[in-house]
Amino acid sequence: MLVYRITFPQFHRTVTASPGERLSDIIQKFLPNSWEWPCGGKGICGKCRVKIRWKKTSQPENVLACQTFLHSCAQVWLPKKGIRPRRTKILSRYYPAPEILAHSEETAKTYAVAVDVGTTTLVASLAEWSSRGGKLLATTCRPNPQAVHGADVLSRIDFAMRNQDGTRRLREMLLKTLREMFQEIGSRKGISPADLKRLCVAGNTTMEEIFLGISPESLGTYPFLPSPRLKSRYTQADFPEKEIFVALGLAPDAEIFVFPVIGGFVGGDITAGILFTEAVFPSFSTTLLLDIGTNGEMVLTQSGKRIACATAAGPALEGGTISCGMRAETGAISAVRRKGDSWQFRTLRKGKPIGICGSGLIDLTAELLRSGELTSDGRLLHTTSIALTPNVVVTQNDLRQLQLAAGAIRAGIQILWQKQRLSPDALEKVYVAGGFGKSLNIRNAQRIGLLPAEIPAEKFLFLGNTSLAGAVMGSGSALRRNQAAQLASQTEYLDLSQEPTFTETFMDCMMWPEGTLEKGGHS
Repeated sequence: MLVYRITFPQFHRTVTASPGERLSDIIQKFLPNSWEWPCGGKGICGKCRVKIRWKKTSQPENVLACQTFLHSCAQVWLPKKGIRPRRTKILSRYYPAPEILAHSEETAKTYAVAVDVGTTTLVASLAEWSSRGGKLLATTCRPNPQAVHGADVLSRIDFAMRNQDGTRRLREMLLKTLREMFQEIGSRKGISPADLKRLCVAGNTTMEEIFLGISPESLGTYPFLPSPRLKSRYTQADFPEKEIFVALGLAPDAEIFVFPVIGGFVGGDITAGILFTEAVFPSFSTTLLLDIGTNGEMVLTQSGKRIACATAAGPALEGGTISCGMRAETGAISAVRRKGDSWQFRTLRKGKPIGICGSGLIDLTAELLRSGELTSDGRLLHTTSIALTPNVVVTQNDLRQLQLAAGAIRAGIQILWQKQRLSPDALEKVYVAGGFGKSLNIRNAQRIGLLPAEIPAEKFLFLGNTSLAGAVMGSGSALRRNQAAQLASQTEYLDLSQEPTFTETFMDCMMWPEGTLEKGGHS
């Protein structure tokens, strides 16, 4: 049988592959987690560009790995900015409120793990519960390994639908990583996964279905509904061959609680966020919860009545479709400002700049709008790109991707206001969930229209990972878990794809806001 030898000089590794194999599949197979593939191999994002020298050619050529198929032996070099470090710190925290660990009905010492199954990032926290409340023992974060099949949920759904075993493959990747995370946080305290009495999982609808082994196909076809098989409470008897318990290393008597979803694209992570915000900030009756990520979920609450929706913001704010974009990790440019003719920036954890994350891209865009170098319809004047460093360059297309994301989120907010006949002035608080809290400049986010400009800066409250916070609360309290079920059932789900005014509103919101908007400030 004919095979080709493929050498990766940077990794001092040579592997064999069959003629016709796709280069990106080979990289995923032999160098797992070394790279990400935001568009899922469709040749759109351009992030898998590599240098390859075929056996019978003397000069290497630049190609897209997802569009390149083997026809001889070769040497392959991955760009350094594309390679994921073996160890990297993903910034994922939540608002430190004592209410998170205050309530428990456990009568004996009990260990539980709470997990935020994000499209981009997985976060797990180990907690010890007793009649006196809870104690957080350890937390760990990892990239979601499913990112090799696309940066957003639509890519994952597409992969599951196109491949007969797609859901199984996505699930196996997820469960393997989660077990490693459980072992990591448990080893710090001498606790194994088998010692866990409960696992609380919060994620968007797609991630929760994949976690449970349910095909997300119904989310990819009209009317985009969650599977009727999706429920909240599971024991070992609910799974054929006990496969999820075995894969995660859980004891046979452990309980799995999956936060109930609100709608097709407003999942259990938002339910967990509502649980958290209403427990920690009960005095506010008119609020807006924004979870700024690939989906752009939001919940408007007015005197106990909740209405929720999601917009397809895409992965731009988490770096997925940005040419030099990355998540909020060490080395990400997180803040940018103009000083004279030069650019000044700050990187997370003072690392060497290797890319730009969402907050940095927002700052850069706001500065370009203020200077007039970027027009309200999204065109860069006098140039096609902005270089912050020789290796971190923001292009015209990158700014278009951010324009789409900000416009989608702003359109969703406006539709909710219209539905509730609510003036922005009536809002008491705007809760911003996600990883933006540490670095986001409110003034700049309002300047590009990502956050409503009509709302004073002091009304914004950045809460970090509300999904994880709610999951931690639920991991030690049956009362909280029951409350989560009630919150999900009592929250109205608004499907924006069925809203007659959404397309027109979205097109209006695509334009960058006029004006300088100089008031406001950092979070």
